[in-house]
Amino acid sequence: MIADLFPMATLITPNLEEAGLLLGRELIGAADFQLAAKELLEMGPQAVLIKGGHLDKTHTQLTDFLMWRTIEDGLEVVQSKEFKHYRVNTANTHGTGCSLASAIATYLADGHDLPHSVAKAISYVEAGLEAGRFLSIGEGPGPLWHMHDFYKTALPDEEGKY
Repeated sequence: MIADLFPMATLITPNLEEAGLLLGRELIGAADFQLAAKELLEMGPQAVLIKGGHLDKTHTQLTDFLMWRTIEDGLEVVQSKEFKHYRVNTANTHGTGCSLASAIATYLADGHDLPHSVAKAISYVEAGLEAGRFLSIGEGPGPLWHMHDFYKTALPDEEGKY
């Protein structure tokens, strides 16, 4: 995967566990993100977004870290940006990583630059998590509500019914 796919990747989006597995060490906190992103970037992708949602669940603020390379005046330039946002209090988190990556790809295809695409995608996923907080679909953690802009979810009444 690293040798064959990373050099072709525009962006990789590992969570903490995945980044640690790729690097062969545990990432403890947001302070590890910059060095980890640099090392992952050296494996070949054009950009790395380390997602911090798996950090200590008691933290209400999350940090995601983006590092990317561009060519300016014939020279490679590496840039980075931190994205701070709030954890949505919900068990319905199934598919958030895939949803985030897909949203980033969608915003890139729509012509937004990478940092703006990441920021918009984070907002989209946050809104989907918030809208899907009260959904009860299947067993275990449910999904975020992807259609939050089209079909608003109703809040439960005092008895928890919709």
